[in-house]
Amino acid sequence: MTRLERLLANVLMDVVVTLRSARPGGLDPDDAGRLTEGALGILRSGLADATGEEQRALALVLQENADREGVPERKAAAVEFAESLRAAPEHSARVGRPEAVVRVLAEAVMNLLLAIELADDDVIDPDDAVKVGEWAAAGLQTGLDQASEEDRHALIDHFRAIAEAEEDPERRDLALEFPEAMGLLPEDED
Repeated sequence: MTRLERLLANVLMDVVVTLRSARPGGLDPDDAGRLTEGALGILRSGLADATGEEQRALALVLQENADREGVPERKAAAVEFAESLRAAPEHSARVGRPEAVVRVLAEAVMNLLLAIELADDDVIDPDDAVKVGEWAAAGLQTGLDQASEEDRHALIDHFRAIAEAEEDPERRDLALEFPEAMGLLPEDED
């Protein structure tokens, strides 16, 4: 599993687990499920383009993350998340698409954070939505600080391509701003 795949898997899992366990601002469990279901659907369907080996590597990373959780509520949510993806049908693609896993993880992360940003105030408190976004941005920035410039640019390119493909105008506008809003652009690109 590449550094970018691991970084995106960690950020995605942390945000999903936070929403499903801590439920910021008293987030209703059904609302937490609705906020996360789009990202998980993208991940499940996108893994069809990954090889069986890539699918198993992702499942292992998610299980390792779940095993490290110390807070019981977070651990339960992490185990549920990891197992929900393990239950996805394993397609043994004859040939995996290059960067299929990193692309689908990037799309799932972006989808989840956009869903939080666009959620009604009665679904998630706006202050909590900002905190979750800032926390995810910090995770991405920290991970990219340890990555190569090539990886940083590859991830930004994935986010930009995903944004360009977005058909909903409101989501597209936010998606186009995503790399900058997450603080991923190098100083000279801001």
